[in-house]
Amino acid sequence: MTHTSFAVVGSNFILEKGNKYTRVRQYAWDIVDVEDEIHSDFIALRSMLIRTNLNDLRDVTHNIHCENYRYKKLMNKNFLSQLEDERIEAETRLEKMCRDMEVVYQSKVTEKLQRLDEGKQNVLKTQETYRLNVQQEEERIHLKREEFERARREWEESLSKTGFADQIGSLTKTAKKGLF
Repeated sequence: MTHTSFAVVGSNFILEKGNKYTRVRQYAWDIVDVEDEIHSDFIALRSMLIRTNLNDLRDVTHNIHCENYRYKKLMNKNFLSQLEDERIEAETRLEKMCRDMEVVYQSKVTEKLQRLDEGKQNVLKTQETYRLNVQQEEERIHLKREEFERARREWEESLSKTGFADQIGSLTKTAKKGLF
C-alpha cells in the first residue's frame, strides 16, 4: 500500500471574483484558492474520505452514538416520570409567565396612577392659580371702587360747598324723567 501526501489549505476568507464567490487564503506573496484543485488537495481528500468511510460513519453514528443516547435517556427516567416532569416544568413556566404578567400589569397600573396623580396636581395648581388671580382682581376692583367712592364724595362735597349740587341734581332728575 502506498501513501499519498496531500497539500490541504483552509480558510474562512471569501473573495468575489467577477460574480462568483470563492474561498481563498492570502499570503504575502500571493492568494491561494482553497477550492481550486491546482492549489489545494482538499476537495480530493474530502471526496476520498467520504467515499471510502461514509458507510462506516453512518453505521457508527446509528449503532453506537444514537443507541448510547437512547440508553441513557431510558435509564434515567421511565416514560411516566418523564411526562410528570414535563407537566411540572410546563406548570412552572406558566406560573412564571403569570407572575411576569402580573408584574407588568402592576407596573402599568402604577404608571397610570402616577400620570393621573400628576394630572390632578396640575389641575389643582391651575385652579389655585386662577383662584389667586380672581382674588387679586377682586381686591383690585374693591380698591378702585373705594377710590372711586372717595373721589365721588369729595366731588359731591366740593359741589355742595360751591352750590352747584342743586343745579346738577335738578338737571339729572329732569333728564331721567325725560328718558323713561
